[in-house]
Amino acid sequence: MRVDAQHWHVAVTYFGYRDGYEDQPFGDVATRSGALERARNAILSTGADVAFGLEGGVELEGERVWLLSWVAAVSRLPRSREKRRS
Repeated sequence: MRVDAQHWHVAVTYFGYRDGYEDQPFGDVATRSGALERARNAILSTGADVAFGLEGGVELEGERVWLLSWVAAVSRLPRSREKRRS
């Protein structure tokens, strides 16, 4: 399938939403929630068709420190996708 990109309009905008969240999320659930909330706030604020929320967090496991990353993508369609990299 080939998509003709010349008919697309793409804009990248930064929004620093943190309402109700810690500056540094601890744990996988808090990090994931932060990414999803960022994406939801961005789509509601912009009128975009698709928005992405990125969040980085920390998880402590004994003496180890894990750095977590979540990206949530939301669209005006009734479904959402999430992707985790750690």
